[in-house]
Amino acid sequence: MAFKTGTGSDIAIGTTASATTQAEFEADSYTLIGDIETIGAFGDERSNVPFASLADGRRQKARGIADAGDQPIVYAHKTGDSGQAALLAAYSATSQATDEFNFRVRFNDAVTTNKTTRYYRARVLSQRVREITNDGVILVEAMLAINSAIIEVAAS
Repeated sequence: MAFKTGTGSDIAIGTTASATTQAEFEADSYTLIGDIETIGAFGDERSNVPFASLADGRRQKARGIADAGDQPIVYAHKTGDSGQAALLAAYSATSQATDEFNFRVRFNDAVTTNKTTRYYRARVLSQRVREITNDGVILVEAMLAINSAIIEVAAS
């Protein structure tokens, strides 16, 4: 299969229902976040744990904890978009017990019917309006702090 561009990809926000498996994520209901311009980088990266031995003066490195990152998403402000409203509500949640949401990202790479899909849990850390100009679209950047492993379901 040839490579694809990001055109046709999407991101959606789910509920706070606990999910750790593909089946649990798929059982949730999702709302598409409209007019997405950019879905930022995400995925596990392990920290570097260095150790310097006095015996040989050599720095050794081990892999530390996995961190799926803080993912920026940028969208055009659109009054009445239910996904954007859900994202703002997720940001406004103040209880640590109810502020982590399920997210779904789908790539534009369906072989026959299903796109590659990635699921994860995240907290919405920010909702910042970017600069506003005469000839520019009003853009909002949200930052998602990913707190789970990322479950990938291959395209089919």
